[in-house]
Amino acid sequence: MDRVEIINLFDVYETLLTDREKEIFKYYYYEDLSLSEISENLNITRTGVFNTLKKVEEKLLQYENNLKLMNIKNTLKGLLEEQDIETIKSKLKKII
Repeated sequence: MDRVEIINLFDVYETLLTDREKEIFKYYYYEDLSLSEISENLNITRTGVFNTLKKVEEKLLQYENNLKLMNIKNTLKGLLEEQDIETIKSKLKKII
C-alpha cells in the first residue's frame, strides 16, 4: 500500500485509533519526521515508533476490509460524475 492510500484510510478511520497512534502517524505521515525524530519527541524507542506505525497500518487495512468505507466513498465520488441514471441506480444498489 502506498503513502497516499494509507493517508486516505487514516482520514476515514482516524477516530478508531488511540491518541498515541494518531500522534505517531501524524508525525510520520503528515509532518514527515523520521522514526528517530519521533522517538526523541515522544521519549520512546525507535522500535516502538516503527511497531506502532506498522500496527496502525494493519488496523487501517483491517478496518477497510471489514467496513469498506473507503470503497463506498470512492464509489459515491464516481457516481457524482456518472450521467446514466440506470448505472447510478445499479451502483447504489450494490452499496445498499
